[in-house]
Amino acid sequence: MEYFVGTFEYALDEAGRLNVPSKYRKVLQELGENRLMVSKAQSECLTLYPYKSWKKQIADKIAELSHSRPNANHLRRLLGTTTAEVLVDKQGRINVLSESYAKVGIEKNVLIVGAIDTIELWSPASYERFCQDTGKTVLEELEYFGI
Repeated sequence: MEYFVGTFEYALDEAGRLNVPSKYRKVLQELGENRLMVSKAQSECLTLYPYKSWKKQIADKIAELSHSRPNANHLRRLLGTTTAEVLVDKQGRINVLSESYAKVGIEKNVLIVGAIDTIELWSPASYERFCQDTGKTVLEELEYFGI
């Protein structure tokens, strides 16, 4: 399987649509996907999950949690109110709600970051701050996870 790797900077078009890099469209095609789940799972960016992956890794597991657990219900609400489905159109674009972009500080330019099994959408300024704040190298992170 191919993965989402690389970083691209694109601008939203006049209708607020975003081009999905052709490299990422190839990965989606390999996965048999044209649907993405957009979630504000992290504080500074939007995360795009291929639908089948999101369903298997997140939604199905949350659905199995008991409704008698308040924390599980809270998680359901959080997921329900911070996630939306978008389709990749025939021109390779997605149309994310402007409110979602606003929540992470995206105005016109979008940094599209490959995060192996997901795609992240960042404002360029937020991503630059994030990179300065982490200060760890890839090797240090690999070591931390025992890879």
